[in-house]
Amino acid sequence: MSTSGVLNFSLALRMALRSMYHRRVLSLATILGVAMGMMVVGSVLIVDQNSVKTEAHVRESDQRAKALYSRGFGSEAGEMSVQLVPKGGVAKHSRIVPTQEGQARPAASADDVEKAEVGEEDYQAMRLAVRLASLLTFGVGAVIVFFTLRSSVSARAREFSLLLCLGEHRGNVVLSLVIQAFCFGVVGTIVGLLMAFPAAFSLLSLGISTTGRAPMGGFWVPWTELIAMFGVSLFISLSGVVGPALSLYRISVVEILQPRFLASDFDARNLRVRSLGWLLPAFLCASYLSFRPFLKSWLSVVEFFAMEVFFVGLFAAVTLWTMPAILRFAIGVLERILERRYHLEALLAARRMRLTSQKLVFTIGSITIVFSLLMALHTVTHALKQEIVAWSKQATDPYTYYEMERPSPPHLGLSRFYATLREKKIDFFRMSERLAGDFPLRLIHSEELNRVRVAQGRPTLSPGQVILSTTLAARFGAATGDSLLIAKDGEEHSFEIAEIADDVGCFVESVSYVNLKSFAIMTEGNAFFGETLEKSLGQYAMVRPENSAQRYLTRDQHNSISSVYRWVQKGRRQGRSRVGEIDRDFLIFDFILAMTVALAAIGVANSMLIQVDARQREFSVLKVIGIENWDIAKLLLVEGILIGCVGAMLAVGLGNAIGALSVSFLDRFTLFQYGFEFSFPAIISISVLAVATCALSAIYPSWVATNRSSAESLQYE
Repeated sequence: MSTSGVLNFSLALRMALRSMYHRRVLSLATILGVAMGMMVVGSVLIVDQNSVKTEAHVRESDQRAKALYSRGFGSEAGEMSVQLVPKGGVAKHSRIVPTQEGQARPAASADDVEKAEVGEEDYQAMRLAVRLASLLTFGVGAVIVFFTLRSSVSARAREFSLLLCLGEHRGNVVLSLVIQAFCFGVVGTIVGLLMAFPAAFSLLSLGISTTGRAPMGGFWVPWTELIAMFGVSLFISLSGVVGPALSLYRISVVEILQPRFLASDFDARNLRVRSLGWLLPAFLCASYLSFRPFLKSWLSVVEFFAMEVFFVGLFAAVTLWTMPAILRFAIGVLERILERRYHLEALLAARRMRLTSQKLVFTIGSITIVFSLLMALHTVTHALKQEIVAWSKQATDPYTYYEMERPSPPHLGLSRFYATLREKKIDFFRMSERLAGDFPLRLIHSEELNRVRVAQGRPTLSPGQVILSTTLAARFGAATGDSLLIAKDGEEHSFEIAEIADDVGCFVESVSYVNLKSFAIMTEGNAFFGETLEKSLGQYAMVRPENSAQRYLTRDQHNSISSVYRWVQKGRRQGRSRVGEIDRDFLIFDFILAMTVALAAIGVANSMLIQVDARQREFSVLKVIGIENWDIAKLLLVEGILIGCVGAMLAVGLGNAIGALSVSFLDRFTLFQYGFEFSFPAIISISVLAVATCALSAIYPSWVATNRSSAESLQYE
């Protein structure tokens, strides 16, 4: 073996360009992989920058629009403070700033209250999730580059060995790979950045953001982050050369060029997981489930979530380690299924995939990650929608909402109007304006509320009591029987928390979901609100049929109300609109995962194209002995379907684990009640999509394999 010669950049450049030209489809697929990954990351960074600008604008507008705790008191000079007193105890806090963890903390100053943004953690958590999802796409693109370069050395081992035999310097061969990686990185990254701008503009035009709030007009570009990502992308592309370069320096020319049988390769690569190795995943799960209750009590919400993420990552790594054995088992099952009808195709495909099972790990791993995240996303969105449906079914669906055309105090002689409503069997609840701030309060007419509560067998609400919604109670850490001490300008009143319920007191408004669910109701008759909120009592109304079996107001019932009140909205529409908001909020994830699925398909096609290049002589021999082109195409289609089946099987398990973990985190970290549901329709749909994606990815490699010249492939190199 000769290692004479010196490094020659021009020679290495010609070798790299020639290799990329002859393998131009592989090169284009690799560049497209880098470009799509960079496009997703770049567009997400641009959208996130505009989302941050929107959030800052909204906060500034809110601070200008409201004087905290002042509306409804007739004075902006004073400031209301709230003390939460547990049943039979003393005040917990002098002033309350709610948190997302269902605990209240004392405010050190008025600035702390002013800066308390309800639901801010939700927005930041969503921003983090969007960025992590975009990095997944970037990672899949990086895997395509790594796999292309690594497989290039393996597929071109005979070519490289011949060059070394002819006296070529190993450094020139390695340098040609470095130039290829550099071209892949630079061209792919530039194309991706150019694609990111129109993609981000389209997303923003559709009202998509990283926080769920519709972005305002404008187009801000985070140039610093984009330039940094350009460098990261180029570094990752170049780092993919390290493994292939080491392989080239270790390559044995004699071993590569000597004749050998496939059986020897099969025996050498037929690695198996030992019996005890199969116990490792089960042991990991059993150990974690044993320690999980203690970790949950010892760690904070975020720390516990990080711990669970670490465990899922460790479990995924163990699964990746056992994947070749899992793949071989799946190959055996598929071979038995197909051998009666397609005996030859099943035999050839099974033996070839067993031989290359180690190389397919990266391909199946990318499919598993992509579709497991798709499964997890469905789980989370389904949990969010179910939470909204369950809440709105109780809080808003039974009602129709009305508002007076002009403010009218309750003493204007409307007794005949309200008597008519009772005759028509309508539950009519007069309400006041809403007190702004972190204690959103409305007054409700005591006679109308208590008449319904008595009919339901529930205690009446007196002027010294308050009912909190479940979300507001969670924000302040309150429970039934506790008291709220509300003070302003030296005057203090105590209100007992009579009940925590959502079935009455919510009025539909154009506010965030967490604010819509946060409300407190009191009745008229207390001196604290007599000169403020009580003056607007009757301005708003929530109405429902007295008969609970009747879903909607009849036309006659509506007409009897519309003589005084103006119709605002049906409660059922509110629930549907909130579910629609969830769909809109998650459009950014749909975009990312759609691009990632496309990228995974490119990865599968790229992997199979590399295999087609490496198996040219094999396919030519099969053609010479009488195998038809369609039979060779079926071989590759079977391989693609099997990759999809194994990836789908692993994705279902990992995706449900990630989904359950995410739902558990949201249930503890946010103010809402989320529950994990195992969905068979979603499992079937996502599995079919995974198999179909891999099958479609095998079509072009199949066409390439059947259109190669047998005579050209069988000639000596």
